[in-house]
Amino acid sequence: MIEGGDKILSVEGDGTTASRVEARVRLAARSLELRCRANAAALPFFDGTFDDATLRCPHSWFDREAAERAAREIERVVRPEGLVSIRVTGVRSAHDRRRIERALGRAGVEGDFDLDQSSESLRVRGRRRSGVSAETWRSLGGGASATAWNDEMFAFQRTPYDPRTIAGRIFLRRVHWIADYVGQNSRGRVLEVGCEAGGLLRHLPAGFQIVGLDLSRAALRSARSALARTNIAFVHADATRALPFPEESFDYVIASEVLEHCRSPHRVIANLHGALKRDGRAIVSIPNERRYLKWKSWLTRVPLARRALRGIEEGPAAWHIHHDFDREKLDSLIDGFFEVERETSIWGTTLIAALRKI
Repeated sequence: MIEGGDKILSVEGDGTTASRVEARVRLAARSLELRCRANAAALPFFDGTFDDATLRCPHSWFDREAAERAAREIERVVRPEGLVSIRVTGVRSAHDRRRIERALGRAGVEGDFDLDQSSESLRVRGRRRSGVSAETWRSLGGGASATAWNDEMFAFQRTPYDPRTIAGRIFLRRVHWIADYVGQNSRGRVLEVGCEAGGLLRHLPAGFQIVGLDLSRAALRSARSALARTNIAFVHADATRALPFPEESFDYVIASEVLEHCRSPHRVIANLHGALKRDGRAIVSIPNERRYLKWKSWLTRVPLARRALRGIEEGPAAWHIHHDFDREKLDSLIDGFFEVERETSIWGTTLIAALRKI
């Protein structure tokens, strides 16, 4: 429902969750104000839509993690370096404050926390975490600049990694799990979004008709050179835009270590949903970037482990990562599109999920 003036957008749930979110959107200022009345719901906006956003919610929400879900949605729809304001009412103790700070930290919001004891409210003014600058975000809307960006990313972190390194071992475990899952059937059509140099495609069974799609022309040139197989076709396209295939064309769609690099992973998920047949399966893998950081920090203190770290960049993979991911963020991303059928984790650093279409 859209009404005049400041515009009021109401999103109703399905009755079982009693979800309701009311948002006031000032389009000229590209601002979003959210007043949450019940359970949190996914916001009907693309990633990075707003320059700033405000969330108001009761303290009681944090007892069932609803406010953390709403904070994740706020973080998602604000552009990099955009302002996030959150006001939580009914905060009565320092224990409550610490619990809320931890929840908001998990949601990807960091900033200044101000507890107003007279009004029993916690005010947060912060910014969303992001590895790219606002200038870079704006420049990567599509076209030649986005292709050049992906060419640079491919040159920086070319795959497959050296199998003698930890990065290479993780890579092989990931692609083998995905290939084994797809290989439960003997034939069909497979689409991999973000295929790079074909490191995963080379492990898929020969009986499938395969399409590898990537936004990097350099990656596709490398893939064509390495995989001269008649059952594989390569397409240069942007997975955040309409895919060049009819609806329900594929038995399997794959996005492995791709979503965190995309300006709008929600659009990628929506496109994968459209391209997948009704009884098909999507396979998605994401890195747990925060777990990666702890893991890398520990290993750098072990002399014998430093050699194995070849192929993994030092510190956060900041410049080419648009979004931090974890399991909760993936759940929010696929909500309404897919449900998890099967999943696994590689040493706690990478999550792989096989998804059923809703």
